[in-house]
Amino acid sequence: MSPALQARIRQLQAEAEHRRAVAEFRERREAERQARIRALLTELIDALAQLPLEADAWPNGRSRAAA
Repeated sequence: MSPALQARIRQLQAEAEHRRAVAEFRERREAERQARIRALLTELIDALAQLPLEADAWPNGRSRAAA
C-alpha cells in the first residue's frame, strides 16, 4: 500500500471519529436539555397544583375561569 493511500485512510478514519464524537456530544447535550425541561415542567406543575381552586380564595371573589 502506498504512503499516500495510508495517509488518506488515516485521514478518513480521523474524520469518521470526529463525526462520531460530534454526534455523541449532540446526543448528550440534547439529553441534558430534555432533563432540564422535564425538571422545569415538574416544578411548574407543582406550583400550579398549589393554587387555590375555590372562587372565595381569590382576592376579587371570582374564579380563575371568570378572571
